[in-house]
Amino acid sequence: MNANFRVVSLFFDYLYQHYSSLWYSQFMINYKLIFLLTLYILLLFSDSSYGAKSIRIYWENGSLMNETHYNGEKLGRVESCPDKMIFVSKGFFWTGEEGKLKNIVNESFCIDRTEVTQKKYKIKMEVNPSHNNGKNNPVENVSWFQAQQYCKSLNKRLPTEKEWEKAARSGSKTKYYWGNKINSLYLWYSHNSSYKSHPVALKKPNDYGLSDMLGNVYEWTDSWYSKDKKFRVLRGGSWANRKNSVRVSYRDRAGPSEKGSDIGFRCVKKINRINSAL
Repeated sequence: MNANFRVVSLFFDYLYQHYSSLWYSQFMINYKLIFLLTLYILLLFSDSSYGAKSIRIYWENGSLMNETHYNGEKLGRVESCPDKMIFVSKGFFWTGEEGKLKNIVNESFCIDRTEVTQKKYKIKMEVNPSHNNGKNNPVENVSWFQAQQYCKSLNKRLPTEKEWEKAARSGSKTKYYWGNKINSLYLWYSHNSSYKSHPVALKKPNDYGLSDMLGNVYEWTDSWYSKDKKFRVLRGGSWANRKNSVRVSYRDRAGPSEKGSDIGFRCVKKINRINSAL
């Protein structure tokens, strides 16, 4: 049992055993508020730099809900998003080389758990433009315009560069979202890909549960690479990239009409705000 909840449980057991009176009955009327306040105090001391997990309580539609956190970063909440999408909370995250800079995403969002597959793309767009065919492989050889069109057809959109990096980092500050050394268990890149894409979700996901955020295929974002607005930002690297080009902070670019067998995408979707009870 989580230590925080164990302490709260003992606290209520103590009240029951020693104050089973009218005062206790009155106390229980407001037990929800007292429970939340007690838990909040415990949570002030629960997060640590050693990766301790914690729970934060929310009220939504009159019901208690919980969210798992990791070093202050909310993890994915599948129940808040459409099927096959992951919840990413708004707020600060570390960015840049080895997470030395701070950035912010102003709105929470849902993001596809995997890159859009050829099967899904063909069902919606009635065509598969990919070079490396495979129904569960990521669709590729699509322009920025085609990627955006697909997302909009599902009432979604392409992620901004900041949204993409917050989702990819999943609370990490390291070179890759699993650490500072390349690890083939997490991605397809030039060393292990045989220079082609592979079915999605065969590699280990990040801490949010997102697969192939690095490697396999580049992913289009909705952001411009620079102020001249000639190129859109590509993130994540691909099956053709070496280890230095699949770092989570690595940026690349392409014209919005360009296509390639190493360029794919995933979509994001806006969600309703969650009002914190604390």
